Amino acid sequence: TASSISLEGKNLWIIKSLPLDPRDVFLSKIALNLSLSVPAVIINSALTALLFRFPPKQAFFFFFLAFSYSFLTALGGLVLNLMYPNFDWSSEVTVIKQSASVTLAVFIGMGAVAVPLALLFIPLPISPFSINCGVLAVVSTANLLLYRYIITKGPKIFAEF
Repeated sequence: TASSISLEGKNLWIIKSLPLDPRDVFLSKIALNLSLSVPAVIINSALTALLFRFPPKQAFFFFFLAFSYSFLTALGGLVLNLMYPNFDWSSEVTVIKQSASVTLAVFIGMGAVAVPLALLFIPLPISPFSINCGVLAVVSTANLLLYRYIITKGPKIFAEF
């Protein structure tokens, strides 16, 4: 979703002229992202849980955390594309590989995974399960805040394009 609005380019007026609420446009872009990422999450999480022989409780938690990260990348990418759109491009490759929103989304996504992973390797008096619970709480809160931003401020930003 970090390039989904910018990919409309000079044809954005077509979407804006349709009798659609901008929220519906945003939700469809999020749904497309999730339709691609969620099957991969299901397959990869199942294989990981089987390979490492997670107990059922831990496997369920692992799935839930992976789903939360899928939503984080979809919502965060859309917010970044609303903040840093790029409609002046000559090739789709420019938008997908060289735009500010995609670059920020990649680095923020890597940081969102790297920081909790680093915490697991630091000897702390907290159990890894507690760290994962904290990560899930932070990611879920971020998802709610990003969704609220998209629903409330997103249409105003979209109208200005």
